[in-house]
Amino acid sequence: MACPTFEELLDEQLASLRASLLRKHAFEVRRSTCSRSQDDFNLMISDESFHRFDDGVPWERSRSDVHIGTAEDLNDPIPSEFEDLPPWTRFVVKLLEQGKEEETESVSLNSNKGALKMRDTWKVSLHDGAQQTGRSAYQVSILSKNMSLKINDAVTDDSCLQRFVCGPHSTPQLAWSMLACVFILWDVITMPLEMFNVSWLMQVLDVAGIVTFAFWTLDIPLHFIFGIQLEGTLELRPKKLAQIYLRSWFALDVLVVLIDIFVFILEAVLTNGMEGSMIRSARYLRILRLLRLARLLRVIKLTRELTLLANRFLSTHAFMVMKIVAGLGMMIAMNHLVACVWYGLASMRAEDDNWVASMGLERAGFGTSYAASMHWALTQFTPATTNIAPVSGLERWFALLIVLLAMGVFSSFIGSISATVSSLRSARSEQAQKQSKLLQFFIERDLSVDLYMKVQEALRREGAFRMRSAEDEVEMIQGIPERFKIQLHEEMYASTLAKCHFWPERQLQEDEQFFIRLLCHQCLSEAAAAPGQDVFLPGNDCAQAYVMQTGLMSYHGKENFEQNCSAEMNSCLCITALWADWHTRGRFAAAHGLCYFVTIDAEGFCTSSLNYGGSIYAHLQIFGILLVGHVEALDEEDLLMTDLVDESVMAELRVRAQQYCAFAGDLKKKRYKTTIFQGFKPDPQDSWALSSMVRSKQNSEASAS
Repeated sequence: MACPTFEELLDEQLASLRASLLRKHAFEVRRSTCSRSQDDFNLMISDESFHRFDDGVPWERSRSDVHIGTAEDLNDPIPSEFEDLPPWTRFVVKLLEQGKEEETESVSLNSNKGALKMRDTWKVSLHDGAQQTGRSAYQVSILSKNMSLKINDAVTDDSCLQRFVCGPHSTPQLAWSMLACVFILWDVITMPLEMFNVSWLMQVLDVAGIVTFAFWTLDIPLHFIFGIQLEGTLELRPKKLAQIYLRSWFALDVLVVLIDIFVFILEAVLTNGMEGSMIRSARYLRILRLLRLARLLRVIKLTRELTLLANRFLSTHAFMVMKIVAGLGMMIAMNHLVACVWYGLASMRAEDDNWVASMGLERAGFGTSYAASMHWALTQFTPATTNIAPVSGLERWFALLIVLLAMGVFSSFIGSISATVSSLRSARSEQAQKQSKLLQFFIERDLSVDLYMKVQEALRREGAFRMRSAEDEVEMIQGIPERFKIQLHEEMYASTLAKCHFWPERQLQEDEQFFIRLLCHQCLSEAAAAPGQDVFLPGNDCAQAYVMQTGLMSYHGKENFEQNCSAEMNSCLCITALWADWHTRGRFAAAHGLCYFVTIDAEGFCTSSLNYGGSIYAHLQIFGILLVGHVEALDEEDLLMTDLVDESVMAELRVRAQQYCAFAGDLKKKRYKTTIFQGFKPDPQDSWALSSMVRSKQNSEASAS
């Protein structure tokens, strides 16, 4: 966009000044007319009061109390100290002097619409602010110029298989993981039961074995296109996924599938083999089926699959409960496997030297045999007794091995369960104490039950949402070096800060990029709001601006004004508070789920901007003055003013601020000086005189307010 010339900008600003003066003149005329009509009405209805103050003297309204400015007023003489100023400066001086008395008299009439008070930081002259290099003069970059990948960023390539890759949190991979968990649990339960050689059960297992074999065979090629989370990033490159899978689970998966194929082939040979063949005997068939227990190696995968699902769907409380249930389930599964193998060792021997024969269970049914085996297995892991004992040498060696295994497993299991239950009990006890204190607070003050139920409902809804960890909750972050904290805050807040529409449209320079890092590190903080929680209410003192990150919130103003706010639209609220004292005009609350937003501290923003100085300070200063002027104009015209500023208005003010900065830069090269209130002047003496006048005006405004 071509930059306008000085003459074009001057014409534009004169036209804007003329329109503002005419609007102000019309407003004053209308207000004085209304005031005169009100005085007449009061005199008519209060005749006694009229005579008491004027002692019966006929009343004649004096028009000296209302002054309607005219063009001739601008020709009145001005103080002698301003006679040598250029015509344009004298014109501005006369306007300011003329408006002093009118503005002072209107304070009592418009106390609720008084001019916004600019923060002291932005009252520095434009020339001094631009010359204030401050920290920007000696800052050096302590961060890497090449930003690294962020957590959960996807790493991809341009291969032809890239489009088939599924992320670790995608629906297809989650569904496949759930199926894998089901088939693993099925194998854990049914595969050991083949030791009992029950005919109807064997038929079911044969059909289910074909289905599971097909699933695990298809699982091998799918792992080449299933993305994983690797060191904080999402690895989605097919070549890299293939390398990782070949080095990890590929050998085990292929081994289990080959064992299934081998068992299927031997069973086919057994079915079509010759009569009397040794391989057809039931004893060797059970030995053959022991090979299928290799499928249980997939239990190692179960932990990974369940962790993936738990992180996606479970809260912290539910995850602790699941850990207890998973521990109990693992103990039962281990005893189930030991019981089935214990019975299988006895059934493989044709002689009577086994525990089944000694207990007289040769003709017992499946239920009785399984119960006896499970009883013996549980007594090995717990301090209990049983009348079942090993008979053969093989059974005794197996019993010794199980006892040694149980010593470590049982103690570890008890310790894990105790720790988890203690943590869960502590969390519940703390929550119960909080509820008790809340109830006691309401009882001691005799508050209403309706209010108590509303508070309970609000707390219940807030507790139903899982908020992400705050920075101060992570103790290890507090000890990292300061340069890493700066980089941490930049990555957390820089994209959110860029949503504010007051930054220049041009590309920020390297030193200005450091100013952004400084703001992110010193002035920004994150916050969250649960459904129904109010962020601010009307009339509150506002010392910070708000920028939406995620979620959908609602803003309610006067005259039933309601607006939804999100990261995509109406993302910035109370921006005016960064430049002037501000009071909130509406209610800002979360009404549509859990929402996250960032707050910008106004005092920190002002201090950082002034300390940094340079062109970025000049731009922010000019933009702030234009924004405050826009808000004051809306208030004077009785238009609805909220804590939201239209994005198109912000864009227009940003362009005007850039134009002012561009002209200030051009005039600086010509040794001109400028202040934000007085325009451009080549004479230092004129600059000093008008600056004195402006300071006098500011002091009078402050005393009037």
